[in-house]
Amino acid sequence: MLKELIEALKAMPKEECKGPRVVTSGVITDNPALLEVLDNFNVCVVADDVAAESRGFKVDVDTSIEDPYMALADQFARMDEDPILYDPDIWKRPKCC
Repeated sequence: MLKELIEALKAMPKEECKGPRVVTSGVITDNPALLEVLDNFNVCVVADDVAAESRGFKVDVDTSIEDPYMALADQFARMDEDPILYDPDIWKRPKCC
């Protein structure tokens, strides 16, 4: 399936970038107003470091874990160096229950 996807991507026409090239970063970048600004100024997103996008693929899922939910939980737990996942005050939070 992956090989078919790669071939389909290769067959697509090449898009020309006529505006500035940027790398997006943050939590999420699907805000319609932001996307409209990028379109209006012909901004080409050439890469991203977005938590809800490619950053989620930084760590591979361990395929030896049979339960898919546990495998995804394990993948998430092994993500490191992500400001979204880092809370220096986590131990200062009130205890629950």
